[in-house]
Amino acid sequence: MRHLEQLLRLDPRGGNGRLSDLPVVAIGVGSAKQAASLNADATGPIFDASENLDFNDATLTLSFNEPVKPSSVLGSALALYNDQAIEADTVSLNMTGGSSNSSNGRTLVFLFSNTDMNALKFLSREGLCSRTGGGDCYVGLQPTFIDDTSNNTLQPRPLYRTDAVVVDTTRPEVQSVTLDMEQGLIVMTLDEPVDDATTALQGITLHNEATLSSSSASLRLGANASTTDSDSTQTSSVLQASDIQRVKAEVNLCTSLNDCYMSVDSTTAEDGSKAANKVTDVVKQVGSLTADSTAPSLGDFTNALTLAEADSIALELIAETAPALFTGTADTYVVIENRTFKDAANVSVVTTGAAVQVGTFTS
Repeated sequence: MRHLEQLLRLDPRGGNGRLSDLPVVAIGVGSAKQAASLNADATGPIFDASENLDFNDATLTLSFNEPVKPSSVLGSALALYNDQAIEADTVSLNMTGGSSNSSNGRTLVFLFSNTDMNALKFLSREGLCSRTGGGDCYVGLQPTFIDDTSNNTLQPRPLYRTDAVVVDTTRPEVQSVTLDMEQGLIVMTLDEPVDDATTALQGITLHNEATLSSSSASLRLGANASTTDSDSTQTSSVLQASDIQRVKAEVNLCTSLNDCYMSVDSTTAEDGSKAANKVTDVVKQVGSLTADSTAPSLGDFTNALTLAEADSIALELIAETAPALFTGTADTYVVIENRTFKDAANVSVVTTGAAVQVGTFTS
């Protein structure tokens, strides 16, 4: 330092004492040198924390003590538990897949597969990851879950409690519907599983126009006779026999895809999460329709006929000349030929041509 100060003093023989007045020495550029020895990173990363689980985004944010490589994620090596101590009654879920599109770094956003997230929603009703504070949400990672940037696997660690849980608030939505008038069956496909025990056809209105109005041919359904218990994205419900007949009686309703729409309101179903989110109100055109093609039989309907005057007189004359005829139900039969009647779908009645005994007789 003292030598530098001396150099900076004014030279009595001239010069201004600036550094620029010092002689410049060129430094040559040498060739790169390869390290003679290298101790490569052989220490696996450590799982530090489970920061956040978000049901709506289907994500789990994890942190580590060093940068990890998201491309190496193995979803099946991750599991969730409702308690840190694993016992016989512990509620848990082992992932079947999953991925991440994070960049290399200490924080990883894990993306649940649809299958695993749907399963987790149902298990939240049993107390798995159902609390916002994460008190029932512990993460366990096997060493093969992820590698660091040097391809070292995770070091074994105990379960970590998740700091925060964003509970499910996303309402399920109907994606498509089918109607089978032969089977009296409505099938709804949704964007997430619903609890079939909550399915109620009373929330469905069939109508013949895209926009339901006072002038539309419409019919609000009654209770479903039964529902397939699958708790999946597809729910199948059987209509009551009375509803089937009511739909068939509407000559301008669901005779083809062009006049078959379905309004679904929030009372129709709930998802499988602890929050029990109700289905979104929506109008869907029926995507697949099996129209009524079954010929009605005589027992399927009641119809009152008024005889022509000439036929009525003829019957009275027969009764007068043959007192043993038409005295009551025991000796009164009717023969109805095929195509005498048609149902609302314009399908003719099929009969055998055999005589049918009159059930009620009024003289």
